[in-house]
This record gives sequence, C-alpha cells and structure tokens, in this order.
Amino acid sequence: LASVPSEKKIADTFVYDISMVGRLYQNEFSYYMSALPEYKRGWFEGVLSAQMKVSSCYLIPELLTDEVISDINEDYRRASKGKASIGKRECAFLLAREVTARERFLALSMLSGAGEVHVFGGGEDERLAKAWFHPYVDYETGMPRVFASSKINLNITLQCIRTGLPLRIFDIVGCRGFLITNWREELPECFTPMEEVVAYQELGELKELAVFYLSHEEERRRIAENGYQRLIKEHTIRARLEKIL
Repeated sequence: LASVPSEKKIADTFVYDISMVGRLYQNEFSYYMSALPEYKRGWFEGVLSAQMKVSSCYLIPELLTDEVISDINEDYRRASKGKASIGKRECAFLLAREVTARERFLALSMLSGAGEVHVFGGGEDERLAKAWFHPYVDYETGMPRVFASSKINLNITLQCIRTGLPLRIFDIVGCRGFLITNWREELPECFTPMEEVVAYQELGELKELAVFYLSHEEERRRIAENGYQRLIKEHTIRARLEKIL
C-alpha cells in the first residue's frame, strides 16, 4: 500500500487538467490475431465486444474453452512451423489487455473534448491527436508530482483484475490527488464513492464527470482531501499490518 507523503502538498498549483499514468497496450492483439483466419478473428472481436459491454462481469476466461485454445494453436503451429503456441491463461491476459487498451483509448478520446489530456506511459497513439504524451514517470518521485499536479487523475483498471483495488488508486489518493476511476465492487469497502473518490460504472458517464469537476475546483479539492484523510487513517502500511497481525 501507498506510503503517505508529508503533510506539505507536493504541488501548490495545478499543471495538468487530466492525467493518466499507464500503458496503452497497443499492437499485441493485432500481432497474435494476424496468424488466424478471418472468421476466427471475428469470433475474438465478438468476445472483446461482449466484455466491453458487461464491465461488471469478467467473461473472457469462461469463453476461452480448451477446444478454442486447441483450435487456434493449430493455426499458430502452422504459421510458425511448429514453434509457437499459446496457453489459456496467456490468451485470456492478451484479451484482457486489449479490452483495457480499447477502454483507455475511448476514455482519453472522449476526455480530449473536456480539457487537456496528458498520458504518462512511454508510448503514443496517433489517433489521439489532441493528447499530450510523456515518458513513463518514476514511481517514487515522478508519479507523486503528476498525481498532485493534476486536476483529475484517471484510473482505468486492467480488465483481468477481477477482485480488489489496484495500488494506483491508493497512490493517487495518498498524494492528495483527485481521482476518477472505473467502478470496482470493493471500492466502497475502502472509500466513500463521490465523497472521497469519484467512480463511473459506464464509460459514457466519464466525460460528464470530468467536465463537472474541472469547473468545480472547491468540490474537487474537498473530495481529494476527504480521500487523503481516509487513507492516512485506514490505508497506510502500518494500519494494514496492525489489522493483519
């Protein structure tokens, strides 16, 4: 869990409207699909489409049966002369990353109309012409400055994280950063939604939330401070170890 910085704010003035620290997961899916015939690529597109429409349930592992994996491995072996294959877990992770990539692209594309969008991930996407791309930032020094210097910090959890909350949520809140995250079932166990962090359940809600909080600075700061105070009381390493012991 996040180490909490000192009471002094890391940044006193905002530099960025909307920031996301994380990868865009480009190109891997297309590479693996290139060896498959068109109708099989279409089946995988259907799986991705279904998963994106049902964000509250992780469908991918159940859809990747042993028969499906065996079938596509025949294509991989033919294409590589017996040198390449893929396991069920590898394939599920590949699809989860692709769903996350599409969600992040759609989110950043929508948000480009709400304010300046900055991506700290070490890669660029030419389709996001209005976004600003930066190198990946160091966890201990660069990330805290980005989180504290951004009006809105965006978290879109990797699709295959089925339970629990990613560390990124605690990192952002621990820097007094204002957070908008996609909904996870366990979120209310750690923070009060809309009072300590802001969460959306459908991607269509995201731009409306961003526009509102960009124009309501006092409310944004209040929520960020509420989240920080909750974190230093309940979610530090010390608090967690005391609970475990």
